[in-house]
Amino acid sequence: MRLTPEQERVVKAGSGDLVVSASAGWGQTAVLIQRLLYLICETKTPAERLLVTTFTNAAAAEMKARLARELDEYCEKNPDNVFAAEQLSQINGAHVQTIHSFCIDLLREYFYVAELPPVFRIPDESEFQLLTNDAMQKLFRAGYADENDEVFRRAARWFCRGTDDGDLAALIRKVYD
Repeated sequence: MRLTPEQERVVKAGSGDLVVSASAGWGQTAVLIQRLLYLICETKTPAERLLVTTFTNAAAAEMKARLARELDEYCEKNPDNVFAAEQLSQINGAHVQTIHSFCIDLLREYFYVAELPPVFRIPDESEFQLLTNDAMQKLFRAGYADENDEVFRRAARWFCRGTDDGDLAALIRKVYD
């Protein structure tokens, strides 16, 4: 792949955090793969020390597969680079994942800091809806029952039509979505 001068600067930027953000068609994925190759092959950064996050599982899988392909091609052209060959055999250890997966991994490792039980799970969409509905009902029951909850009462006056609090519930859901 032929890089523009700007893309070349991204690929060879110093070590540390880097955000690659650009409009569609700029070649972010290709540039990011070249940067990862540069870090692994030229600066001898172990693949397991890399963190690449994206928004979809499909994009993460594609990126990891492309990295493996490109690294394999590099190793064929550079058989003397033992480090790169070792990293190719350990490419599955590279953290190329969705931001959600990364956050879950953090919570699983540091559950005690977040005051979570050691074994927890993420609810599926239907269970999440049930939990959300239950929490919303508890919120509204407590809000209506507490005559001193001025914040809830003010919100209810502003966003509810008569006795229908559906608009307030929808607004609260929108804020948390």
